[in-house]
Amino acid sequence: MTTRQRINAITFAGLNVVKGIGLNRTLETICRVLRVDVNDVRSKIRLKDVAYARHVFCFIAYTLKNNHSLKKIGHEINRDHASVLHGKNRISNQYDIYKPVFDDVEEIKRQLLLFKGDYDNSKITKEHVGHYITNMRRQELKKWCDKNDVVSVNKFV
Repeated sequence: MTTRQRINAITFAGLNVVKGIGLNRTLETICRVLRVDVNDVRSKIRLKDVAYARHVFCFIAYTLKNNHSLKKIGHEINRDHASVLHGKNRISNQYDIYKPVFDDVEEIKRQLLLFKGDYDNSKITKEHVGHYITNMRRQELKKWCDKNDVVSVNKFV
């Protein structure tokens, strides 16, 4: 078995997932491009650059094809769903009007698309087949997937 390969769909009992662009990876990419600290975005700091990065994160995370809920996006940056909606709407209103906002969002999307969808199978092996047949174990798996930026194949950007 090679050290790097795609996870088989049967490994996850029909969930059909690969390592992809999750919220954590999205936030790290945004912070790297906008030169803001990840911990500042997750904190209550209201500086202009930090708030802008937070709003861009809300916009990009909501528009990705991963179907993240407002609550889940807000949990990533320690905010509630209303704050996420406000940030998303703020950037979507500025996206078509202001060139710097457009350029920032497009650069972040370009950086995210450079990511290859391979996954290191050292943690998940064929021994996991059939292990996730109960609801509790499926929930366990979904939590693990969220933590490790694993997304569904058909929702991969």
